[in-house]
Amino acid sequence: MNFKSTLIAAALAATSIASLAAGPGNLGVIDNLTTDIGNSFAASMKGQTFSDNYLFSIANAGDAFGSVTFSSRGNFTLSNVAVSLTGTGITGSAADTDPTADFGFNGLSAGNYVLNVTGKVTGNLGGSYGGVLEAATAPVPEPETYALMLAGLGAVGFVARRRRMQ
Repeated sequence: MNFKSTLIAAALAATSIASLAAGPGNLGVIDNLTTDIGNSFAASMKGQTFSDNYLFSIANAGDAFGSVTFSSRGNFTLSNVAVSLTGTGITGSAADTDPTADFGFNGLSAGNYVLNVTGKVTGNLGGSYGGVLEAATAPVPEPETYALMLAGLGAVGFVARRRRMQ
């Protein structure tokens, strides 16, 4: 009976994480968005390492940060989980070997990046991880913003000139 309970709990955990998270692949442009990430591994992967790549872009300079959670005990576990980032604004790669305490990569320029999550499947029933990735970037003003600013400066200039003439 205990084995059945464990199996059902593991299946539910894998299903809930997988249904909420985007699996490895292209996440698109993530400026000022929070994106769920995650993956599940079958029991047949026990003892094998994994390397999941999440491709994303940021349109404006900023920072990328997030967290990854996983179980390190029981029958549905992972070990040696690490997060690294490579891309446009990074020389080499930036790594975080303790992603459970959140990870962050600061001072990124606009461009393309790859977030790599690696680890080893150690559970008898497999393993899974889930987390979030967010990029906080500075928005670029729209052309309408510049037009309104110029109109406002013109109005202030017009009023100042009229006052001088009176």
